[in-house]
Amino acid sequence: MLVRNKGGFGLPCLFPGCGFCYTAPIIPFGANGCCCLAPCDMDKSNSSRNDIPFQRGFTMVELITIMVIAGILAAVAAPRFFDNNVFQSRGFADEVVASLRYAQKIAIAQRRTVCVAFAADSVTLTIDSDIPADGACNPAPAGNVQTPTGGPAYVVTAPAGVTFAVVPAGFGFDALGVPSFVAPLAINIAGATNGITIESGTGYVHSP
Repeated sequence: MLVRNKGGFGLPCLFPGCGFCYTAPIIPFGANGCCCLAPCDMDKSNSSRNDIPFQRGFTMVELITIMVIAGILAAVAAPRFFDNNVFQSRGFADEVVASLRYAQKIAIAQRRTVCVAFAADSVTLTIDSDIPADGACNPAPAGNVQTPTGGPAYVVTAPAGVTFAVVPAGFGFDALGVPSFVAPLAINIAGATNGITIESGTGYVHSP
């Protein structure tokens, strides 16, 4: 325990029980043999207060602001995050986009018409398999389009509970990859945030 000699620079005692400091380098004190060797501080209460670091907490306004923001996030973001149907709808939309682009590529590569047929929850591709080609797609199984992995028929089915908002009309890509409709075709899937658009004239498929 360090104490300061009010009359000048004092020295702490080497042994416990010494309560004073002397200005002399080494001075015995009492029977316990205390002696002083270095400066010390007598005002223990002020020293302990100064040693405590300053700490600042949140104000009431800050706490209320955080609670309001947390409430908004819980009301808006949480239901969407835990709704698995949103993710499944988005996934099916991506599969439809991939299927339409694949149909266009097959039509150009095979130089044959490839048709796209829609049901409430599925997409099916068929091709003009006649020799010579007559521009009309043949029904399954003769007109089946193989999948990229070699499957016998190209059919994409939506997860349970996911459907098209409105079932699109079927169409075909010709040997140049041009769709058979004259105006851009919009395709929407229930629950998906972004729709699908097929441009007329080019057949460009995109989903913003």
